[in-house]
Amino acid sequence: MLENIAQRIDTLAEGPSWDAKRGRLYWVDIPARRFHYTDWESRKIITVETPDIMTSLYPDGKGGFMGTSSDSFIQMDPETGKVSPLAKIDIPAGRVRFNDGKCDSYGNYWAGTMDTGEKKKVGKLYALDSGGKVQILLENLTISNGLCWDLDRKLFYHIDTPTRKVDAYDYSPGKLEIWNRRTAVDFGSLPGNPDGMTIDSNGKIWVAHWGGGCISQWDPVKGERIKILKIPAKNVTSCAFGGTDMEKLFITTAKGSGNDIGDDMGGSVFVADEHF
Repeated sequence: MLENIAQRIDTLAEGPSWDAKRGRLYWVDIPARRFHYTDWESRKIITVETPDIMTSLYPDGKGGFMGTSSDSFIQMDPETGKVSPLAKIDIPAGRVRFNDGKCDSYGNYWAGTMDTGEKKKVGKLYALDSGGKVQILLENLTISNGLCWDLDRKLFYHIDTPTRKVDAYDYSPGKLEIWNRRTAVDFGSLPGNPDGMTIDSNGKIWVAHWGGGCISQWDPVKGERIKILKIPAKNVTSCAFGGTDMEKLFITTAKGSGNDIGDDMGGSVFVADEHF
């Protein structure tokens, strides 16, 4: 079952994240300079305007949130919506900006940058550690996107969208080191390009298809596709698990343009049962 819980309210909805402490789903609308949250019990949507674009937002494990603006790591108070800078990155304004980001299980915030023209390999993957130090983990990226960790197998997954692949790296939990890059998933002839991504309790990854109108589930160790969930929006941006028992898959989308509009529900947020 697929349900639309926020119909066409955004231009570019991104970065869904579940706040288990408050029972809320958070997500950002990047160009609109705002984020939303909905209390899952009431389904009421609250919108908070921000002074700069917010490109990612994720629980920090301590009751607050961390995230990224156009050029900075930030902290956000989930009750007041107040945004405070943590660390600014020296990147060319207007040409490079932060994109997807998440907090790992150890309080480090990982986030990548992208070429705003979506062509040049000027992006990087950064990590802000709990002490406030920023490290560069990857370079020569075009659109740094979906990222997740498999702590059981000590693997880190990352997407550079134009490559149409999900890369796997060996990873030491708690340490900001990744190595041994290889391809975990190759999109091949599948529609669209890989965007945001999440991982389930069984180590299977779920990847949003920008321009492909779907979410795909994969066994990244075997590189095999398991299933596809069609979404009534061409530009699917990201996904995240949440709900009382983490059994819901929340999915964000972006509006299309020109002939893409029509019945396209881009700009909406959907929820599906994990075992759809």
